[in-house]
Amino acid sequence: MSSWTLYWLTRLDVLKVTFGGIILASSIIGFAALFGYTCCIAGGRETPVGLTTICKRTFYTCLFLLGFSIIGNVFAPSFKEQAFIYLAPKIVNNEQVKKIPENALKILNTKMEQYLDEIVSKNVTVRGQ
Repeated sequence: MSSWTLYWLTRLDVLKVTFGGIILASSIIGFAALFGYTCCIAGGRETPVGLTTICKRTFYTCLFLLGFSIIGNVFAPSFKEQAFIYLAPKIVNNEQVKKIPENALKILNTKMEQYLDEIVSKNVTVRGQ
């Protein structure tokens, strides 16, 4: 694993927090722009034409940032998720890890046979008495 990969692994949680901050800020500013736009339209008073245009553009920009940040927040993995994505195939495909269950299975079989032999011998002695 290169130092560049390690660096980006540590930055993933910060990236998710940044996306969350953008979601919060764009939601607040977007609602304020939408409120300002509806007040300009529904007010019935003379409002500068530039104000409605600014409110409309701000709302659409915040809507775009909100959508982009939600998608980024959903698809950007956290540090733990990325570590799992990176390490799971290496662990699963490792030959030494595959040998462990075979050895454990052999040990389990021998212990089970010993246990069954003890049970059988106890039952024979109990019935023989």
